[in-house]
Amino acid sequence: MMRNLPYTFTQEMHLISEFSRKSLSSEGINMCIRTPHCLLTLLLMIGSHLLNAQSNGPDSLRQTMTTYLQYDIGSNTYESDTAASKESSQSDTFTLGTAAGYERLIGVSLRSSRNSVDFDLNGSSMNTRWQDLMLSYRLGWFTPAIGAGLSEIQIETANNEYVDIYRASLGAGLGLHIPLWQKMVISGDFRFFEKPPTPRFDDLSLTSADAIPEGTPVKLDAQLQSRSDLDIGMSVDISREFLDFVIGYRIKSYELLVENEKKSEYQTGLYVGFKLGAYF
Repeated sequence: MMRNLPYTFTQEMHLISEFSRKSLSSEGINMCIRTPHCLLTLLLMIGSHLLNAQSNGPDSLRQTMTTYLQYDIGSNTYESDTAASKESSQSDTFTLGTAAGYERLIGVSLRSSRNSVDFDLNGSSMNTRWQDLMLSYRLGWFTPAIGAGLSEIQIETANNEYVDIYRASLGAGLGLHIPLWQKMVISGDFRFFEKPPTPRFDDLSLTSADAIPEGTPVKLDAQLQSRSDLDIGMSVDISREFLDFVIGYRIKSYELLVENEKKSEYQTGLYVGFKLGAYF
């Protein structure tokens, strides 16, 4: 003969109802924790609410993760006036982002990209690193943003000369995110960065009378003027709540002033990756 349970199913549902009515009062909590079945049911209800946060509200809200980490690999083509060459190579990009507010309207993201390429045509090389911190506000499908960027550029030319730039910039951007079929998002993102005005000082550490050992690489006077990024992509749900597959195309162009001569640099390519996140 089965042993009588301390609470029937109807009584447990009554306890849950009383707990919801009395919110988080001590009386409601004490009523619920008297049975593990009630406590387990509450935990499942809370977990269900978190996992189904994507199912509520308009499409733009349901596809806005509360927090996410994206990693993608790109196959890029580099065209450099400074290196006087063109080559293809790989790049790695990490993006960490979060959204705040009841409707997740305010967003903060940090994107870091590292690139390295050797130009086989003339023996030049280039190493770059870009870090962008952006603050955005979602207005339906559109996301205007402001932010700051940090750029590191090292270029070694075939003439035993090199460029070494470390520069902070201020920028703004505009994003477009169009949800499709509750599982796919078509997106576009444009960013423009400009160096803030800074006083210019002449470098008097080396004069024409100073002797330069033969074979010593010569550092060129160079500055980063402006930079623009265009990202057109698509994300598809793999796991509705946690994991997306991303694919897209990026175009990065920037201008260098090298020995008072303008040089144009381009980086274009396809990328694929994954975005891991959560809704709550």
